[in-house]
Amino acid sequence: MENPAAGAQAALLFANDPDAFALFALLKSRLLAAWPESGLKVQKTQITFLDPRGYCFVWLPRRGPGRPRGSLGISFGLGYELHSPRLFQVAHPTPRRWTHHVIVTKPEELDGELMDWLSQAHALMRAGRLGPGMG
Repeated sequence: MENPAAGAQAALLFANDPDAFALFALLKSRLLAAWPESGLKVQKTQITFLDPRGYCFVWLPRRGPGRPRGSLGISFGLGYELHSPRLFQVAHPTPRRWTHHVIVTKPEELDGELMDWLSQAHALMRAGRLGPGMG
């Protein structure tokens, strides 16, 4: 359940990038539709979706190749390594967790495949099966 203050804080993070904010708003609506009990934790450079642990982490990518203005960074943890050309980076911070990073540049990229990955991350974090560090 979204806290109105968190929503206002999230808008501030995107104050200089309305296109990225539009992508964030679409992602947020999809995540809250799927998991209405989710909360938002807004930090200086990242927004975490929690239920009760963090399962989706949203951030503004630094500008560069493949990271244009208006893009959104999305990170999530799984108990295995995904292999997809959509992933720009995968980290293996603990023996039981892989952290995956995706850059989204248009609404169509917030598709069923990405939502499936986030669903898996949500289920794992709700079950507490990834251990500490992801939320």
